[in-house]
Amino acid sequence: MKQFIKIRFSKDGDLTYGSGLPGAAFEALAKHFPQGLVRPTRFEIELENESEDLSRLYSLVESEAGLKPRLHRFPKGEFIETKEFSVWGRSEYTTKEIKEADYCEMIASKTFTDSNKYLPDGTPIFTSRTMYKQKLGSGNQLELFCIDELKTKFQSGGFSGLQFREVMFERKSTIHPDPIWQLWAEKPLPPMLNRKADLTGAFFDIDPDGIEGFYIDDLFIFPSIRYPKALLTELQGIDVVRTCEHFLHRRARLGRTPRIIVSRRFREWCMKEKLRITWIPVTFV
Repeated sequence: MKQFIKIRFSKDGDLTYGSGLPGAAFEALAKHFPQGLVRPTRFEIELENESEDLSRLYSLVESEAGLKPRLHRFPKGEFIETKEFSVWGRSEYTTKEIKEADYCEMIASKTFTDSNKYLPDGTPIFTSRTMYKQKLGSGNQLELFCIDELKTKFQSGGFSGLQFREVMFERKSTIHPDPIWQLWAEKPLPPMLNRKADLTGAFFDIDPDGIEGFYIDDLFIFPSIRYPKALLTELQGIDVVRTCEHFLHRRARLGRTPRIIVSRRFREWCMKEKLRITWIPVTFV
């Protein structure tokens, strides 16, 4: 796995949002890193984490503008008060790492709908008139949805733990000629080892109702979910599981979504079907 840091600055921009840099500091940065100057007032660069180039950039911005990188996600706040600037982290996994992983998090690479919610009993509802034409895709909380034809194919694979929840439609104009299904899992996992937080920076083990969203507190997207190594023995023979935590930005817990984690056998089947999926290896420590 490699990790990268992306940095953006606008010349004389608003420091409140952590992306502005005073003119003289901006010019100094552009002089030392000319590859990041995308236009006269815009700087954008991505460098490997912990590289010499990244350390030089951090030192330069601190010496020229007195700003340090914000290397944490939470709590949110004004950058001008903390004298920080914003950075974005990205993790990149090799084909070998994905191929050898016992379990991977499954994230659809395409969008199925841009708006959905849940009834109090967890039944998913499509609230938008827009549905994109594809076999498998995500909702606005990264849920996984598929068409009826693909559901039948999944079921033919005999995958242990795999379940489906039928989608309801809030607007008559969004009714699909065939059912739409959310991929689900029978078994919830124990709490992951990753630190988890809401937007205020409060940390939780299991996410309660009424908080301002729930996230893995990791600068790098997408982070590898971590579990104790002993859990791997318990999972043998189970193809599809879900996190007990529900993530992203709705206040009601059932309005967020668990992450779906699948076995190597399930991943290989999806790859043979040429489904558009991003695979994130799960770490067992």
